[in-house]
Amino acid sequence: MPSTAEGAAIPDRFSRRAARVLIVLAAALALMLPASAAAADPVDAADPARPSASPAPPSADQALRLDAGALGAQDSAVEWRIGLSTQALESAYAQAGEAVDFDGTTSQEIVLTAVLGAGQSLPQAADWSLRASGGGRDESVVLDDGAPGATTTDSGDFSLEVVPIGASEAGSQARIVIRGPFADDAEYEVLAPAPVSGPESRARAGLVYESSVAVEGARAQQRATVSLPAPQASPAQQEPGYGGVSLSAYASGPASDQVSPQTAFAVQLTYTLPEGTTAGSYPGWQPPGELNAEATGGVLTLQAPLSGPASLDGALPAGTTVSLHAPQSTAEAPVGYTWGAGAVRVAGQEATSLVIQEGRTIGIEVETALELAAMGTLSVQVTVGPQDSAFSADAFEIGYSCILPNGKVRSGLLEVQAGTAVESPEVQAGSLCTVSQSDSTRQRAGHAVDTHLTVDGVPSAGVVIAPQTTATVVVNNVYTARSSSQATAEPSSAPPAPATGTGQSQGAQASPSAGQARARQDGELARTGASIAVPAAAAALALVGGAVLVRRRKA
Repeated sequence: MPSTAEGAAIPDRFSRRAARVLIVLAAALALMLPASAAAADPVDAADPARPSASPAPPSADQALRLDAGALGAQDSAVEWRIGLSTQALESAYAQAGEAVDFDGTTSQEIVLTAVLGAGQSLPQAADWSLRASGGGRDESVVLDDGAPGATTTDSGDFSLEVVPIGASEAGSQARIVIRGPFADDAEYEVLAPAPVSGPESRARAGLVYESSVAVEGARAQQRATVSLPAPQASPAQQEPGYGGVSLSAYASGPASDQVSPQTAFAVQLTYTLPEGTTAGSYPGWQPPGELNAEATGGVLTLQAPLSGPASLDGALPAGTTVSLHAPQSTAEAPVGYTWGAGAVRVAGQEATSLVIQEGRTIGIEVETALELAAMGTLSVQVTVGPQDSAFSADAFEIGYSCILPNGKVRSGLLEVQAGTAVESPEVQAGSLCTVSQSDSTRQRAGHAVDTHLTVDGVPSAGVVIAPQTTATVVVNNVYTARSSSQATAEPSSAPPAPATGTGQSQGAQASPSAGQARARQDGELARTGASIAVPAAAAALALVGGAVLVRRRKA
């Protein structure tokens, strides 16, 4: 019989084996439990196949929509549609720090600010309408129009109020106030048929009609444009293996309705023939434009008026790559505006190149926007010397002539009382302006006159207009009584001498030579701001020496 000690050793060995088994099992369970718990826990679950417990709210970007119906050549109005989604609109209000809850019972107010761009006017109040769809309502239910007072419907009282704000550089503005018990998750629409302006009251080819709208107190705003579709250009006769291009031009931005339909815009086409070919590879083909030295391509300019498209006169081999570039427009812009960069599109998308396709004429569009030009002015003051001169209260006619940045000339005449200053109409920044007097306005019987000009205190006869700046021009006429022998002499028949920055006696200085004009350009030209390059400076300064005043024409 085993001793007590020996008998006790058997269960001890058994317990140690059992413990080791339990430890292994526990470790296995420990490895398995986190994965099981993660799969069972809905908060920590990352299973993409499982639907979310609460769908994400609609994006605030969907709160506001703006579009227009298609335009036809006989249309007299642009049919703008402003869409509102109440559920998304709640998010747009929340992003702006406003708590708004549409519940279909409480009457609430939504305020919109709308701007109609060039070529349009605000509709009459009765032509506006508020419609609803969704939220249990039938499609296109008319809730109210812009006439005074609210309209009672099955869903409550709704009203639409349109308050014109007035015109600005951007266009006609209005504040649109809609009131009613707007439902949650519903769609509403404001319809605004904006009459087109113009002599024929019909939609114009080449004009981009624009509108923008914003919700007050919410982060929601939209902009949209619409224009007449470009008519199909008549393609040039094409042989097999060739294709062509056509160009349609559009003007947009403020005052674009003031641009003549005959105004033309251009796109520069730089073409490269299919790899491995030259112009000689196409017998009988007449390369359009100017061929490069290697005869592997060329460059040409295609122009089209706003009134209709123009086609390339000729054709290009299929497979030719054409690079597109809109040069800065030199077309005349309305006063106070300048042309921005042109945007080139193909098939409605901005494009920098295209590939010629056999038997096809590819349509190119160029849209050029008007922008407000930076402006400045001249303040012209006349002083008379000596102080006791009998002419110290006289009025003088001072002429100014400005070469604009586009090379065109704008002139005017200011009547200035001695001792006072008169400000000119606004002139586009970058213009080079000169000031002069005719003999008929500065001569006085029995007296010789010396005229001195300064610009901002610096002797000068010309000035480059700087943005948002008034250049101060002082014209100083100093009179000296002639001796009796001079007074009886016949008046000079020489042409009038303009005033200059260095001072001169009447008729004492002839028109400047080209060298003198260059010297004035380099030494006498005053500037009222940062340096602005003006290619026509020499021509403008020539006006100082021999310009004849041009009668003021309408700015």
